[in-house]
Amino acid sequence: MKKILCLVLAFIMLAGLAACGKAAVPAEAKEWSRSGYFEDEHGYMLSVTWMEYDGEAGWFVGFMYGPDPIENSYGGMLKQDGNALKGELPSGGDMIDINVTITEEGEDGLLLVVENGDTCHFKPMDLEEAPIGVTINTEGFGAFNALTDSDNYETDEDYMTHSMILSLYEPATYTLSARGEEGWEFVKWTKDGEDFSTEPELTIEFSESADYVAVFEYPTEVFVDMGESEIYTEDDLNAAVEAIKAQFEEFEGCELFSIRYAGDEANTEENNKWMNELAPGKGKEGNYTQVAEFLSDFHSPVEAAGAWEADTDYSDWQWWLARSEGGDWDILTWGY
Repeated sequence: MKKILCLVLAFIMLAGLAACGKAAVPAEAKEWSRSGYFEDEHGYMLSVTWMEYDGEAGWFVGFMYGPDPIENSYGGMLKQDGNALKGELPSGGDMIDINVTITEEGEDGLLLVVENGDTCHFKPMDLEEAPIGVTINTEGFGAFNALTDSDNYETDEDYMTHSMILSLYEPATYTLSARGEEGWEFVKWTKDGEDFSTEPELTIEFSESADYVAVFEYPTEVFVDMGESEIYTEDDLNAAVEAIKAQFEEFEGCELFSIRYAGDEANTEENNKWMNELAPGKGKEGNYTQVAEFLSDFHSPVEAAGAWEADTDYSDWQWWLARSEGGDWDILTWGY
């Protein structure tokens, strides 16, 4: 049997590697230097790796927070804050994202603290250095899988991820399959920053270390999904979308990708009461009888501005609208 060690840390990342930059480090703080692979007393893994792509760089952290290598895996870029790495790690499965703080512990260990108070103590893993290191990531909204002939997964959404690290002791052949999220289109694979293939599925023998990226792009036209409604007509929903677009124009420097109707379930008595409570603060009289919720995806300005995190993809941003039946829509609130 081939001696292959695959360290796979899968996660959901609202931004690709090219959107992540190295954070400025205060003068009194030392540059972070403790990297590699670590494990705790339960055998759960933590990886801290310096990654560079397209002129940008940052600390990529992968973390197993339980026994399931997919559902309990988290990973993403963390910023250095003083002598710690801090930030949100997206889930690789269906779990909620978590905020963590990582600091050095002892001579060679790491202490990871989750926002709920859980603490994890990690020691370096005793690993023979693999001669072939392959990283696979995404840019834009999309996912991929990387499977060998011996994997028992279907080549579809059953095993899709946004990032993967492979440590191989000898050459191995993998099939890569990429798929964009709703409205997003696969464009190409790159290898070490250079164009590699425009085929979404390809088979590669990994015989040397390399960095692969699946690139996805969104059409310039805003994607609108009205879904289905038993309450509102298409004209009603179109009017709501136009109101959202007009409000979005005030989000200076942001690029709107999509708007989706969230469904009739939002039109409840409780939400209607909430909208009427918000009305005075918006200079509105209220007396609303109907509520609609929409979701949108957009990208923030390259330079940080206001409440936005710079150069970041925001997904499922909520818009809450209300009206008196047959009247015009008012936007009462938006955000998460």
